Amino acid sequence: MLEAMAASILLVSVLACLNVAAPAMNDDTEDLMLLSSDMLNILMYRSSTPEHPNLGHAMSSGTDWENDSAKIDEDARSMLPDRVKYYMVTGYGCIGDRPPSGVNVCVRPFQAYCIDTGQIMDCSIMVWRA
Repeated sequence: MLEAMAASILLVSVLACLNVAAPAMNDDTEDLMLLSSDMLNILMYRSSTPEHPNLGHAMSSGTDWENDSAKIDEDARSMLPDRVKYYMVTGYGCIGDRPPSGVNVCVRPFQAYCIDTGQIMDCSIMVWRA
């Protein structure tokens, strides 16, 4: 009876220690993937205004990209949490900060339709922690 009580106390204390231990760190790839998806959806599907153009409008022609890419860049940076950076690659050019080598980068591909040429461009947005 005494041994059973001691074993029970030992088992409960081991389980309590395991339950209180800090969780293992992950590479947060899933968080970055969700963040890149959310950012892309907001930039792509929000209402387009002169102050805050949407990505679909900015990617419709080379001229629109030249006029709107700085505003898209400013808006994208304002959406990201501290110490998170992004880099967007399009057929018209790139905005954001190029990721350094050796960091865990989440790459989210997307496509944009160019009204001028009637072609679909393959683009991507990369997000990583600085």
